[in-house]
Amino acid sequence: MEGNGSDHRTALTPVFEESEDTNSSVESSPIELPPQEDAWEDWDEDQRVALGRSHFRTLGDLEGSRDSDSSPSNDVVAPTIMPSAAQFENQAQDSKRRASLDLTPSPENSNSSPVSDTETVVTRGTTKHRNKKRSRLLVTACIAGVAVLAVGTVAIAFSSPDALGSAKYTFLETMETKVSNMIPSGQSQRHEQILLPDYLAKVYYEMKRDWTPPDYENLFSRIQYPPSDILPLYWYVPNSGGRAVTEILTYCYVLTTASAIAAGHQSEPTLLVKMAEDNIGHFVNIDTTSLEGLQRAKQLGLVESRLAQTMVTPYLEQASTLFQHKTTTGRVFAMLRNPVLREVARYHHQLTLPRYHPQYNQNIKRLHLNQYVESSFVQENLLVKELANATHVHNDEINELHLDTAKKVLERYILIGLFEDFEESLDRFDHYFGWKKYDEFMTCRNNFLTSLEFRESSYSPIPLSPESFEYKTLGERNWADVALYDYARSLFKKQKRLTAKYS
Repeated sequence: MEGNGSDHRTALTPVFEESEDTNSSVESSPIELPPQEDAWEDWDEDQRVALGRSHFRTLGDLEGSRDSDSSPSNDVVAPTIMPSAAQFENQAQDSKRRASLDLTPSPENSNSSPVSDTETVVTRGTTKHRNKKRSRLLVTACIAGVAVLAVGTVAIAFSSPDALGSAKYTFLETMETKVSNMIPSGQSQRHEQILLPDYLAKVYYEMKRDWTPPDYENLFSRIQYPPSDILPLYWYVPNSGGRAVTEILTYCYVLTTASAIAAGHQSEPTLLVKMAEDNIGHFVNIDTTSLEGLQRAKQLGLVESRLAQTMVTPYLEQASTLFQHKTTTGRVFAMLRNPVLREVARYHHQLTLPRYHPQYNQNIKRLHLNQYVESSFVQENLLVKELANATHVHNDEINELHLDTAKKVLERYILIGLFEDFEESLDRFDHYFGWKKYDEFMTCRNNFLTSLEFRESSYSPIPLSPESFEYKTLGERNWADVALYDYARSLFKKQKRLTAKYS
């Protein structure tokens, strides 16, 4: 391949092509392309405008590529010069009119190339879809900066100034998973097409650098599976009844827990089971509610020791690493709360803290609620960030992709309890995990739930109307958590059958 830009071409990482009908894999040849960054800088304004007009082109039904008996060839038609604005505009119109994306020319039309001379096939592989069948994942990259991800019969186009740089296969696998999760079940049929919004398309590209979606497979077991060889792991969500659940598990159900109860025992060199207050209940001497404690739990082998009957932590991603290469998996359960009311409860809790408390904040104490809801002290989209492994992402950058990822984690891995249905949620946990409800246990639980301490720590002293300025402001700032909570409420209803199944 010759041309003026040949000295600057870079080879992409080789990938594997797997046939639908066989288990064999054949390594394809590396593909050399001019570096995208240099090419993009050489474009004039007319070409950039043409690119903007062509974003998110739906390339149509991939039936021919999916149903063909043989894998598509790896022939590449690479450009040697950058297209002009007029050429690119014509190419964009041709792509819009294209009815299919079949990379294997038909015998009767073997002289015509299925890929225009401004596009290059950069990788292809296989993937599993929701119907469990294997179908090809086809990705094309356009020199103009438009890339297309084909999911079954659905073609999704996205763009970036560095589309060719996004053609790393590992990134594309991750991106395909997220895209397929976002396709509604009714749109996965033949001849269906989907077009994603601009900001979502940008996210797929940015995800390569700034975000790694969580992968809990074989670390946390799915809640649909029978609860055997598991360690119940309570995901502690602040101001959502987490302290009450922890103390009920320890003092009322007399379960050996790994939680904040062990905060004063972090310097002990070996794992030990300690007696809790008043000689009721036990705990392991590791504070799993801190990052340092989780690291210590991993070093000392908390999971394989089987000393803990339950574990409590606010850090799902970090806690999942405790189950790597173990026969025991974590089974997550959680108590969730309306995000607006959760934040209001957090505000009122801050007002009650004494000066010596580590979370005491004098600046918050000076604020009225209507000032607090607009301040930088508000926790924004806490649940979505934690579930999507996006705690480092600024709230302005939280988007539908993070929300969708959080929904999938919630649906697959978490037994849901709702703060508004606290006692019913506790009953579900009991049934699901097989915790025996002896009379003395239930008396202890009921006494705790009616105690003044629980009521003062869990409820706001002043009811907040959904039409109030404070409620609406907090709802807007926590839009993703609000949407996730609505989804959690629907899952709570569905999981009722699940908990009855294992009771």
